[in-house]
Amino acid sequence: ILKEYRIVPHSHETKLKNLDQRVDFFFSVRSPDIRFESAFYMLRDQSTRKFTVSEEVLFGSFSSANDLAEALFSESEKGGLAYQLMNTVYHFSATQHSFFQHSSHFDLNPPFVIIRQEFLEDDWNFFTRKLKISNRLLSHIKPKVSNHRKIIPKVELSKKALKNLSKWYAKDWYFYNYCCKIQESNLKNEGKL
Repeated sequence: ILKEYRIVPHSHETKLKNLDQRVDFFFSVRSPDIRFESAFYMLRDQSTRKFTVSEEVLFGSFSSANDLAEALFSESEKGGLAYQLMNTVYHFSATQHSFFQHSSHFDLNPPFVIIRQEFLEDDWNFFTRKLKISNRLLSHIKPKVSNHRKIIPKVELSKKALKNLSKWYAKDWYFYNYCCKIQESNLKNEGKL
């Protein structure tokens, strides 16, 4: 018996707790450092809207994602500004794990699939196999490369920047690694890893 699926996209404001727990769900994750870096340059390079006040201050004060990340936790004035901006610019303050707060545990309500941006092709192909449909049938909703690309950094993140981001996004790193374990187990159980 072929199960029928209907894919319902949701906005970034939707949390798992808002979904009917009787339906299958899937989502994508991205490593926190790449997500941060991508958000910085996406915001800086976008031209579809005016900057918020916080974004104006951000790009007037920090020349790169690395510059912002290195300033985090510094006792300097620049460090205080970095802290404030990381809390007021939505793309930095909205964490991946926050979309799953106050939700049932994945053991009770497991995701249908987790698509990791760093393994987009493998996970997308797993998704289409699990739906038992051809990749061609989903070509109209396949993630756009421009929106989900692993960015080419403008400035390589330094060890200090990576350490600060690891500290800042500690819960997201735990969540990301947990999601990777789930998806790797899915692939292993299917015999594709």
